[in-house]
Amino acid sequence: MLNTENIAVYLICTLIMIIALFNVIGAIIMMILDKRKNIKTLYNMGATIKEIRSIFFTQGALMTLLGGTLGIILGVIVVWLQATFEFLYITPNLAYPVKLLGLNVVIVFFTISSLGLLAAKIAASRVREQLLG
Repeated sequence: MLNTENIAVYLICTLIMIIALFNVIGAIIMMILDKRKNIKTLYNMGATIKEIRSIFFTQGALMTLLGGTLGIILGVIVVWLQATFEFLYITPNLAYPVKLLGLNVVIVFFTISSLGLLAAKIAASRVREQLLG
C-alpha cells in the first residue's frame, strides 16, 4: 500500500510540475517578445537563429534546474526534519512516517530536468525569422 501511495504522490506532483512548466514556457515567450529589438540587433550583428534560440534555451534550462535543485534541497530538509523531530502527527501518538531514499531524489531530479528542458526547448523554438522582420 505504501508503494502505491508513493507512486500516486509522484504522479500527482508530476502533474503539478507539468502545469507549473507552462509558466516557464510563458515567461520565456514573453521574454522573447520583450527583447525583440535586442534579438534583431544580435541577428543583424551576425548571430544565427540557432544561436539566439540557444540563449533562450539556456535561460529556461537554468530556471528549471536551479529551481528544481532548490526545491529538492528544501524537500530533503523537510523530510529530514520530520524524520528527526516528528512535528507532523497523524494521530496524537503516531507521527507521520517518512523515509528518505536517494533513488527517489534522483528520480525527482531526473523528472524535473527532463520536463524542464523540454519546456525550455518548446519556448526557445518560438524564435523565428518572422519575429525579426
